[in-house]
Amino acid sequence: MPDQGQKHEGGQIDLHGAAGKGADGHYRDFHAYEHRLSSQLAVTVVMGEVQVPNPGVEVSLSYAVPQGINPAILLLRIEFYQRPGIWPQVLTWKQVHFARISTGPANYTQADVVSGGLIAVHVPVQHV
Repeated sequence: MPDQGQKHEGGQIDLHGAAGKGADGHYRDFHAYEHRLSSQLAVTVVMGEVQVPNPGVEVSLSYAVPQGINPAILLLRIEFYQRPGIWPQVLTWKQVHFARISTGPANYTQADVVSGGLIAVHVPVQHV
């Protein structure tokens, strides 16, 4: 993510309403899949779109630490970065993705996107 600008954890940036799959309407078209390359190697990908209040906001997904008590659920933290400058206040959809190569058994059944300490999106993981 950019070195400049202000970082916001999910829920701290002002996101105005819109239609979507997420509980608050700011998330849509989220998909997750896991591809087993071998018995000890897997690639997990989660992607979707997030609505932000202006085009200067960048969005990222990162591996949440701690992961939680259920090893079958992948927890991802969403963070927002407001780039410096003057941006028009136009609701904009931004693509966001997360990819991870895991060694050992991963076998996720669900990915949860955590925003501001709350789960914003539940995404079932497809195994391909």
